Amino acid sequence: MNRAVSREERATGRLAMGEMDGKRFAEHIGVAHGTVKRWLHEGMPALRQGHLVWITPDQAKASIAERFKGRTTIAIGRNSYIYLARAEDGLIKIGWSSDVMRRIQELRKYRGQSVHLLACFPGDTPDELRLHARFSPLRSFDEWYEDDGTIAAFVRSLATGGNAT
Repeated sequence: MNRAVSREERATGRLAMGEMDGKRFAEHIGVAHGTVKRWLHEGMPALRQGHLVWITPDQAKASIAERFKGRTTIAIGRNSYIYLARAEDGLIKIGWSSDVMRRIQELRKYRGQSVHLLACFPGDTPDELRLHARFSPLRSFDEWYEDDGTIAAFVRSLATGGNAT
C-alpha cells in the first residue's frame, strides 16, 4: 500500500478487495478499535491519507502474527469475551475483549493497582451493554461499578451455571 486510495477506488469496491478503515478492520478481526489504533501507532503497516488510515487485513494480520510470535495472548478472529474484574480499590470493571488477560494487564497499568479477573464468558458488545444497563445504578464512572453485593451474586451465579446476560 504505497499510494493513496482515491474516493473512486473506495466507491468502486477496493474496500471489498481487502482494504478497510481501522474501525472496520478492528471489527473484522474481533479486537477493540483502540487496540488497532495503538498497533497502528506502534508500526502496523498502513496507508495514511490525511487523518484517515487504510489497512490491508493480510498485511496487518502478518504484522500482528510477527509481533506476538511465540505467544498465545492474542486472539485474531471473532472471538470476544465479556469480563468482570475487581481493582484493589474494590471497583469492578465490566468490559469485553478478544484478549482478556492482556486487557487485565492494561487495566493494572492504567489504574496503578492490582486488578483481578472475577469472571469471563463468551460475549460481544451488545452483551456488554446489557450488563452495563443491568448494573447502571451501581456505576461509579465509565465502565467501573461499586458492588453492593449484586455483582458478586451475579458472578457466583455464573459459577453455578446461571445466565450470563
